[in-house]
Amino acid sequence: MLLSVLQCIVLSSCWTNDKNIHISYKNNDDSYSMDARFSKRNTRAAEQYMNEKIGKQNNISFVNTDIDAQFTLDDGSRFYMQKSPGHILISMNKFENTPEHFQRIQEMCKGMKYVFLK
Repeated sequence: MLLSVLQCIVLSSCWTNDKNIHISYKNNDDSYSMDARFSKRNTRAAEQYMNEKIGKQNNISFVNTDIDAQFTLDDGSRFYMQKSPGHILISMNKFENTPEHFQRIQEMCKGMKYVFLK
């Protein structure tokens, strides 16, 4: 009986540890990227956040999708995304985007960390 209780406690602590987050940003003269690794349980929140920031106005949904694609949004923004549960990589070439396009995607990427910390 005691062994069963201890197993439940150990499993519960593994299931609720959603704070294992690693996000790296790279910003140089010609490109920008974000590489985020996080709990798979936070995938839906990240997808919904991206829908709010860029998806809805471009008739794109990121929910329940695995992605490995180059995107061109309606405003001309271009970026590459690789997405699977627990992982999002976004990269963009600055020469292919206006400063406004770059800033909008960068702001979305920077805001992603707050999604995972909720």
